[in-house]
Amino acid sequence: MVLKLAFRNIFRHKRRTLLTFTPIAIGIFMIVLSMGMMGDICSQSERNIINNQTAHLKIFNPDYWENRPCP
Repeated sequence: MVLKLAFRNIFRHKRRTLLTFTPIAIGIFMIVLSMGMMGDICSQSERNIINNQTAHLKIFNPDYWENRPCP
């Protein structure tokens, strides 16, 4: 009964429904977009750190530790 009344109200007042639905849809779109961008920024940061500063694994010559340039 309440659901039927709600749907009837939605379809009777189309302009009000559109004015309510539009900002909600834009807000959800902006949240999804910003979460996607933040996730990509985090993964790019991880990739940059691994590629530019340190690697997943470093392989040294066994003599390196004996004759390393800096103590």
